[in-house]
Amino acid sequence: MKDEIRAWFTTHEHGNGDFFPYPSGYPYSVVPPRPDAQFVVYCTKTTFLQNLMHDLEGKQPFGAIMRGGLPADDDIDWLCSQVGTRRLLFLGDADPADLLTFAWLRESLPMEYVGLSECLLQKCGVEIQDRLSIPLVDNEIAALPLVTKCLGDLDDYIGPGCSQLLSSGYKVELEALYSFAKCTREALAAALLP
Repeated sequence: MKDEIRAWFTTHEHGNGDFFPYPSGYPYSVVPPRPDAQFVVYCTKTTFLQNLMHDLEGKQPFGAIMRGGLPADDDIDWLCSQVGTRRLLFLGDADPADLLTFAWLRESLPMEYVGLSECLLQKCGVEIQDRLSIPLVDNEIAALPLVTKCLGDLDDYIGPGCSQLLSSGYKVELEALYSFAKCTREALAAALLP
């Protein structure tokens, strides 16, 4: 599965859709977890998580590893060293690139999906509406069969509403939470945790 995902990213990196296979050594943004933190969040949207942590004034209940694109195979050992015995959580958009990145990482690391989903939207008081969605580009539509092959029933990860949007050619990105969430930043941070 990992090779198939890497091949997809490699053959589609020059199109639209965020399919970027980064080489070994490409930098991540890292916020080390506090000693009492039980979680590390791997996030594909650096700006989203940095803004949230800024709003929380550094009091977030998790550490963070942030970078878009598909990690290099060599990054796995480094990621393990950053997480240690903590639980690793994946936070990304409900789109093909981020879902394939999650599937790829999950092949090598014990990781839980806490990304954009109906559950997360509900916890934050956001209703799924057309104004939340963005049309998929051609590369993203073409990637949907691979996403389903790698993850199976997407309802298990992103919920039936987001899954229906995706199969209809639309996606929802994390930034929707900043625009439409009806909760405090502390509640948003708590909603990310299982």
